[in-house]
Amino acid sequence: MKLLNKNVTVMGLGRFGGGLGVTRWLLDQGARVLLTDLANEDELTKQIKELGTHTNLQVVFG
Repeated sequence: MKLLNKNVTVMGLGRFGGGLGVTRWLLDQGARVLLTDLANEDELTKQIKELGTHTNLQVVFG
């Protein structure tokens, strides 16, 4: 599957890292990822730090 420059939405980062792995994989494949989660940023600080900074990543909380 070719994901380079494709737009992908990941719904739910998850407090237990469920969306973390798939988000990393998508970014590694060159996808543009919109990551959403109902939790606020303070609740997912650890997971967001693990992802690091990516120009292809946009995160929306709440």
